[in-house]
Amino acid sequence: MDDPEAYRTMRSGELIGIPQSASPAMRQAHMRLQTENLTDAALVQAGIRPGVGGAVKINELIARRRGLKSYTFDHPELERILGHTYGIVVFQEQIDMLLTAFVGCSGGEAEDIREEIHKRRREDYGQVIREDLLRRMMERGFSRPVAEQVFELVAGFKGYGFAQGHALAFAEISVRSIHCQQNHPAEYFAALFDAQPAGYYGPCTLANEARMRGVRMLPPRLGCCDEGFRVEDVVSGASPQTQPAILTQQQEQGSSAVPGKAMCIVVPGGGIRVGLKQVKGLSTASRRLLLDLPPGLDLAGFFRRARIPIDEMERLVQIGYLDELHPHRRSLLWALPRLLEWGASETAGLDIQEPLPPIPDGDPDFSRAEKDIRE
Repeated sequence: MDDPEAYRTMRSGELIGIPQSASPAMRQAHMRLQTENLTDAALVQAGIRPGVGGAVKINELIARRRGLKSYTFDHPELERILGHTYGIVVFQEQIDMLLTAFVGCSGGEAEDIREEIHKRRREDYGQVIREDLLRRMMERGFSRPVAEQVFELVAGFKGYGFAQGHALAFAEISVRSIHCQQNHPAEYFAALFDAQPAGYYGPCTLANEARMRGVRMLPPRLGCCDEGFRVEDVVSGASPQTQPAILTQQQEQGSSAVPGKAMCIVVPGGGIRVGLKQVKGLSTASRRLLLDLPPGLDLAGFFRRARIPIDEMERLVQIGYLDELHPHRRSLLWALPRLLEWGASETAGLDIQEPLPPIPDGDPDFSRAEKDIRE
């Protein structure tokens, strides 16, 4: 919670994928307020999250917080109650505190008045009780100007407002999420994908955010994906600058690295494997069947066991799910009806052991752009 990088991120507005802080309004507010700590983050939550009907004067709050507008307190009790919010009512309980301190209300009466001002705002309920509140304050020894100032603060809080504990809890969720996103990006985004639909932005935007943080998005593949998203190590080609150092290290460790040969490095937790539940139109039954297949199957073994409708199998081919078994997607699509028929006869227990139907070759496969569209 004290990580300065989390609050630097808030000030930068790089908050896509952060619960409670990802909307454009929230990001702009953090940037304008220049959030430095959890208290500042809670002010933003209370100022933005209630929406159009919110009671907080957010622009005035930002100006005072940044020192762009001066303000004073006409009574020590006002400073005690509103000092940490720069003289502005931000949280619900501040209304109750003003009513108890200046009007002499009990806690229950103060809460009832606050609720009525909010619920009956169309009839301007504050003006209905104005003279009564002013009289009670002056009877307690407060001057008319102070009493009128307190009344304006109370009556002006008509819209919906957060309690401070509510705002702090939302802010804490954001800070913890930022810390996870910065220090464990693959795990964080994998969990975020599994939680969809949720939040302000969809999976495509979140995937680009993950890529910007160096996380590779890996497509579904036979034998190496789950139903949901999972984190994987990825193999990456080393840059020319790092190859000599890696080569020296491998030689010192006794590996059989050959000078001049392209080197590879393994990035632990560097990628997110997309799960089968992300494949459009793939039934739950088909997902379970695919996940139960034994490892190490060849093409014949796959079609013997995969009793999947042809329309769903076409989707699997087009996303490259079977690329490890047969990388030519166009040819595999062409041969699918015969392969599925062959697999059905094999699993029916017929004595005739027919060879796997031939898959045509010679025609060009889909271009990279065509594959992208189908994926």
